[in-house]
Amino acid sequence: MSNSYREKYYGVYGTNGLGIFTNWGLCKKELSEWAGDHSNCKKFDNYDDANIFAAGKYREVMKKYKPYVKIKVPDELPINFFIITKVMKGLEELGSKK
Repeated sequence: MSNSYREKYYGVYGTNGLGIFTNWGLCKKELSEWAGDHSNCKKFDNYDDANIFAAGKYREVMKKYKPYVKIKVPDELPINFFIITKVMKGLEELGSKK
């Protein structure tokens, strides 16, 4: 019997932000505390699929429900960290003032 462990990745998104988690409990907590309206979480076998899901769905939700908020989503999302929309927007604005 093989004792191989395959890490799972959970892509999460909502109107307040997005993220990727390797722990379902943490994903569920962030989803309920931070994700906001029109949020969802889905399990994947690899990081790339979770990243594509979270970023793509986040863009769709923002375009539909908050079209006035223009944010560039990072190409690679950090693991076990929820990126909040207001923080991304603030960092973009800060960067444009340099």
